[in-house]
Amino acid sequence: MNVQPQVSDTQIMVQTGRGLPSIADGLPQPRSAFPALARRAFEEEGASDPCLSPRLAISLATSRESSAYDVLADVVMAGHEGLPLLVDTSAPVTSTDETIFIDSSRGLLLHSIGRLYESSRRGSLLDGAFPMVVISEDHLADAASLGTTETYVRVGNGRRGSSALVAQSLIAFESLGTGVSGVFFDESSVVRDGCGGIFGTNSGFVGANEAVTGIVLNLCDYLVEIPGKNTQLDGRRLKEHVRLAVRDLDAMHDVHATGGNLERSSEARRIAIGISGIASALQKFGSAGDADKANAALVQVAGMIRDEAHDASCDLAQERGASAWFDCAEFDAGPMSELLSPQVAERVRMYGLRNVQIFGWALVADRPVSAHAVGLTSDGCIDAVRTAEGVGQQLQWHTAISEAIGTKYLAEVLVPDNWGAEQVGKLAARCQQGGLWGVSVR
Repeated sequence: MNVQPQVSDTQIMVQTGRGLPSIADGLPQPRSAFPALARRAFEEEGASDPCLSPRLAISLATSRESSAYDVLADVVMAGHEGLPLLVDTSAPVTSTDETIFIDSSRGLLLHSIGRLYESSRRGSLLDGAFPMVVISEDHLADAASLGTTETYVRVGNGRRGSSALVAQSLIAFESLGTGVSGVFFDESSVVRDGCGGIFGTNSGFVGANEAVTGIVLNLCDYLVEIPGKNTQLDGRRLKEHVRLAVRDLDAMHDVHATGGNLERSSEARRIAIGISGIASALQKFGSAGDADKANAALVQVAGMIRDEAHDASCDLAQERGASAWFDCAEFDAGPMSELLSPQVAERVRMYGLRNVQIFGWALVADRPVSAHAVGLTSDGCIDAVRTAEGVGQQLQWHTAISEAIGTKYLAEVLVPDNWGAEQVGKLAARCQQGGLWGVSVR
């Protein structure tokens, strides 16, 4: 069930106390703070690790108001470019002349999408990435028979009665970790980026060719060990790279080459910035086993990324115009206006946002576990959280990050290798009761 990734094991000196340490002015800097050099370093890092390169993904909501032509055309585009594909067949069906009525032919549609995607694929997917299908419990067999698809189940759909919901949840929970990779507990639309992040969006409609550009920054790359000092976070460099990432991710919406033609950019211009290496980073700070210190550190770094990303999107809105989907009244009424620092929130009200949604997410390991080849071993950082107690720690970390960054994402949980359906089912029920948006078991 579980593939264990490698995480670097560096001997460090840790600092006691709460929160995440940061580099003080005057201490040696590992890289220049000048934007041009930071840009070059960022590009070099992206070239050396495919998970640090900006990547696109396509999300399809097949029961929305999308014609068959539009859906299949986007499948071909995703295959041609090697873009990860998410197919959501669990959204409520709308009634229009061109809507795909999938309830009666869901299996045929999924097989058509799967075969068309594989036959048209020319680009190279990130190792281990699959087209992802989000479906209700009634159609597990349809997706399972595709072979190259990860299957996710949505529970709690408002179309069902309470008794049917209980039965649906039990089926999903018992299948989790075997035939099902993850479970969603919310009715919101689902989108994903090209680095493995999967998010819930409160948007009433996610376009059939909705593109979400994403990037992953390994938190351990921003830790600095200085002789005679404690291991510290290079917050200045992390902020610079977040701002550079926002510009790169936004630009990908404008230059999306397909067959030599430029596709029209997405009006929503959704982007996603993930952080990885949570377990290793917290261990290096000596806070992995202390819930209060770990949560304080993660809230601090997540808040830093959240504010910098929104501030950078404000800069782009000032330079090039805000997203057509940005609504200042919605912003003021939503939680993000309270989460952002007062200075950034005021800038958003003044200039708007270039990217109507900026998702944030986190990985316990240094890369998505699904992207690792079988046979890789783990170090103590990952082994320490692949325990019954460690699973609880991971859930606390994901909750802290989700609340601090202001977006809900699919929490990837690394479970012990000897866990069976009963333990995993209890984990899923615990996640649902705890208010998590969704959980994936690795």
